[in-house]
Amino acid sequence: MGRWDALDVTKLSTVLTAKYGSIHAAQEQLGSVQDIQSTFVDFQQYLYAAEGN
Repeated sequence: MGRWDALDVTKLSTVLTAKYGSIHAAQEQLGSVQDIQSTFVDFQQYLYAAEGN
């Protein structure tokens, strides 16, 4: 599994359910699904920026 597979946004619901117990519980902690997805995608930009340096 490559780094991009591990951070695939289609797997986000599985990760959130594992961490918070449900999507609803994750939303209570993190905000709307759209906000969670946006943060997840934006975070990857910074996570892998250091790799290019």
